[in-house]
Amino acid sequence: MTGAQGIDAFLNGSFDIVLLDIQLPGMSGCEVLNRILLHKPEQAVVIMTAHGSTELAEELLIRGAVDFIPKPFKGEQLRRVLAIAAQRENYLVSNAQFEEKVLTIKRREEQYRELSDAHTRLLNHLSTVVMELDNNGCIKFTNKAWTQLTDYGNDETLGSSLADFAFGDDGNARRFVSHNLNLLLEGKITSKRIEFQLATKSNQPIWVEVQFNDLFRKGRVAGITVNLDNIDDRKKAEMQLSHLASHDTLTNLYNRHYFDKELTRLAQTARGQENIHALLYLDLDHFKVINDTQGHHQGDVILKEVADAIGSVKREEDVFCRVGGDEFALLLPRTQKDEARKIGRQICDLLQQ
Repeated sequence: MTGAQGIDAFLNGSFDIVLLDIQLPGMSGCEVLNRILLHKPEQAVVIMTAHGSTELAEELLIRGAVDFIPKPFKGEQLRRVLAIAAQRENYLVSNAQFEEKVLTIKRREEQYRELSDAHTRLLNHLSTVVMELDNNGCIKFTNKAWTQLTDYGNDETLGSSLADFAFGDDGNARRFVSHNLNLLLEGKITSKRIEFQLATKSNQPIWVEVQFNDLFRKGRVAGITVNLDNIDDRKKAEMQLSHLASHDTLTNLYNRHYFDKELTRLAQTARGQENIHALLYLDLDHFKVINDTQGHHQGDVILKEVADAIGSVKREEDVFCRVGGDEFALLLPRTQKDEARKIGRQICDLLQQ
């Protein structure tokens, strides 16, 4: 059979293995091999070679043949070579296929990098701090909003617990944050929203609202996601409103509304626990004359002086309130009558000076 006839037979049939003589009439074995692999790159081809052409056979192996057998050969020897070639065919991948797989992997890596970069850009443009904690509650990722809020860089943050950044020397805020983190890490809850004061790098307190959500993987808690927002302005406004709701704006004493609440509370404890409390009620004599003759501004000055004077002698547990124009009330928790009279005389003597 000539080389051309062999190629025609190959193109018109289907063969698991092609046994190719290195020397063919009309066409070289190299050319036949090239034509076969061009048509079917994964085709298994075994080269038959004479004793003096082993170097050429090795060249054909480099070109894509799977094995060669020198002539003359025995039947058993040929069967072993063909058996090995048949097994190798299952794992043979052509250069073109390999390059395509490499290109596919590279394209997927590039797509992943582009997606990852897009996510990073998105996270870094958020004003909300986004974190991921590991299964020990330590910070493993945070976006740029964290540094913008606290001035702490990644090298000062990663590996630490969020509780390490809680404000306060008494440790209460730190324990509060750690407790809630442990509830999630132990699987007792799946999410939690809390508020606490965060300490910046310059040890300035900032009120933050934090949303914790667990990361559940393979049947266990693998970590926690954190969304942290700065609510310092809102919290201060709430505290200011709360203060205004319970305090007199002129003297900064508790107002009538707060007095009524405390009086009710103390009355309930007196009934339930048999505690004795006292109440001193004070008003300023002839205060209207001062307002009418010297003006309300001078009257306000006197009211503040009275508030400061009584406030300087009251006990820490006492509740001092302005309940009317020139009327004041002093609640004395757990105080007997004699002690209350003594405090009342002390206040009167102070105001007469």
